[in-house]
Amino acid sequence: MKAFFVLALCVAIVAAVGDKLRKGDPNAILSEIDSTSFGNTILSTIAIQLATNGPLEEIAVALNQARKLIEKQQEEDDDGNRTNQAQCDTTISTFQQQVALHTTQRGENLKILESSQGALDQANVDLREAIKGLQVNDKRLSTGQSERENQNAAYNQATEEHEQGIKAIDAALKLLNHLKSGTSFIQLKRKFEAVTDQLVETQHSSSKGHLYTPLIESLTQLADHASPEIIDKIIKLFNELRNSFVQDKQSLTKIENQQVEAWSSLKADLETERETLQTKRADLERQIEGYQKIIQDADNNVKFHTVELGKAEENLANQDRLCTQLSEDYASRTEERKREMDIIHRVIESFEKKIKTMSEFVKGRVESSSL
Repeated sequence: MKAFFVLALCVAIVAAVGDKLRKGDPNAILSEIDSTSFGNTILSTIAIQLATNGPLEEIAVALNQARKLIEKQQEEDDDGNRTNQAQCDTTISTFQQQVALHTTQRGENLKILESSQGALDQANVDLREAIKGLQVNDKRLSTGQSERENQNAAYNQATEEHEQGIKAIDAALKLLNHLKSGTSFIQLKRKFEAVTDQLVETQHSSSKGHLYTPLIESLTQLADHASPEIIDKIIKLFNELRNSFVQDKQSLTKIENQQVEAWSSLKADLETERETLQTKRADLERQIEGYQKIIQDADNNVKFHTVELGKAEENLANQDRLCTQLSEDYASRTEERKREMDIIHRVIESFEKKIKTMSEFVKGRVESSSL
């Protein structure tokens, strides 16, 4: 029990006497210790030990036990530090991996966001061009169809005029041939009047009505001049106009057929173009929808990884500070124990080499106090 008490006291005063022991003046060291309450107690304990003739070697034993205790504490602290260091390395590595992961993912999604936005902008431009192309295509189809209908209406009208004219001319030629063959004008008068009326009606409805004027005038003169020569001239005049109408009709039919063929070809091209533009528009609309979804997903991912990156960086910083503090505390404790061990070694050495000086000092103090 006495040795345990001495051990406790020795451990407690190690730090207080360290500087004095390093100076190497035993009397100064002991005087300094004696000037403090705790030092007075320890010296009083040693005085009692001397008074009872107890061996001072027990103090050296206690100091050795204190040294072993510090060594054990250091070993335990070393183990704890290795454990802390391993845990710190693992945790910091985990947080560093998280920082790297979220940094990479954030960067990749930013690239996706940028490239997809560019693609979306271009797709919108292409879509507007496709829609504009469809509008132009619709207008060309509508205009072309309208022009074709107008051309066909003009052709039908001209053809009908020529057919009516030919029909009226044929009726007149038939009467003229009857007249030429010997039938009297009186017998054919009513028919000539009917044919003349038909020619007048055709003249009024035809765009080439002026061509009928000589025919009508020639027929009205037959009542007075119906000689074979005059009839031949009139027949020739009617045949020339008839041939002109037939040729015009053929030319109009040829032009009509060419226009039908040209419009049919152009219409087929426009319809093919329209199908192509409609397909392109549908594809672009699907692409735009896809790009919009990609952009939304990438934007959400950027926001998510930004938040997680902030958390990982904060966790890494906190863990780094904690591990640094643990390491510094360990280093501080280790340094303190080294200092204490140095003091213990010096105290032990002092006790071994200068035990006589200490004994004389303590005896002298005891004798002084008894006077």
